[in-house]
Amino acid sequence: MSLAKQVLRTLGSERGQGLTASYVHAGGCCARRLHGIDWVIAGGESGRKARPMHPQWALHLRDTCTWAQIPYFFKQWGEFAPEDHGHDRGGISSIDTRGRTWNHREAAPAPPDAVRMRRVGKKTAGRLLDGRGHDAVPVLTR
Repeated sequence: MSLAKQVLRTLGSERGQGLTASYVHAGGCCARRLHGIDWVIAGGESGRKARPMHPQWALHLRDTCTWAQIPYFFKQWGEFAPEDHGHDRGGISSIDTRGRTWNHREAAPAPPDAVRMRRVGKKTAGRLLDGRGHDAVPVLTR
């Protein structure tokens, strides 16, 4: 299996839960380790039916882009932000790395890899990942 397919398969759940990632081929941008991908834009879902995004998905994608020398742009957290970002208002959901969610009214406990996320709205959630913005764009070469 190619590395590009491995990267795509590891993003969130098998249903693509809560993370949108766009892969852009900029027409001969540069020689990359992931053939055909010149730019990655990722972000959480927004809107009334948005689902939480596990932070590890965005971090894994960022780290893979760094390794492959592909510009990474983190657009937004979406409607949900990790609870440890200092938000104290908004409904809480937990999400594990497989994309399963818990609303804390359910009897079953969340697994150890679950992260508590608060629904705070995309403006409040912001777009900082690991405390900084990720705004890389591809540079076209001739």
